[in-house]
Amino acid sequence: MQRRRGGNLPATLERLAKVFRDRANFFRQVHAATALGRLSAGMIALVALGLDAAVIIGHLEYSRNLLETNAGRAMLGVAIILQVVGVTWVVWLFRSNY
Repeated sequence: MQRRRGGNLPATLERLAKVFRDRANFFRQVHAATALGRLSAGMIALVALGLDAAVIIGHLEYSRNLLETNAGRAMLGVAIILQVVGVTWVVWLFRSNY
């Protein structure tokens, strides 16, 4: 079939292999380029949780007022939802499935 159609099978396979290697290299570069962003997003989420814990432990009266009033519970719920939305958005931005 190769002789009838005039194709150069070894050259074609070599070009195809080069395309696969280039594509794998691109994915590795994208993964490396977004690594710092993913790390930063994780650190921001952990710092937010750490600050929350510090405020709750350090100011018990403030956290008691926050948990006992309807307004405080509403603000706490909104804060948790916004934190989850923010982390989800950052994870979505730094996904590497191109």
